[in-house]
Amino acid sequence: GLDNAWWIGGRGDDSQMVTISGTALDNNNPLFWFAPLPSWNYKKSECLYISSYAPKDTPLHVHSCADKKIPLCGYSPKLMEQRLPLKSSIQSKDFLNLGF
Repeated sequence: GLDNAWWIGGRGDDSQMVTISGTALDNNNPLFWFAPLPSWNYKKSECLYISSYAPKDTPLHVHSCADKKIPLCGYSPKLMEQRLPLKSSIQSKDFLNLGF
């Protein structure tokens, strides 16, 4: 259940669009979005938050359309400091725990 939820958050810059892919999507696990628009892409200055009921070892891959590394990381509500397999430079203070 929600104990297995992962959260991803981050901000793109002026030139970046972000897409999400990976095992969780391939297996049609339910994904829940918290963003200005429920889109697979988001533009600059729009925070993206995503959670999934996928197991903790299910990889989600986040990348820009230009295949640039962007500052994103993830955590589970239970293990706040455990990171998703993403290159990350964003700080934990930039994330929101939305109460689940």
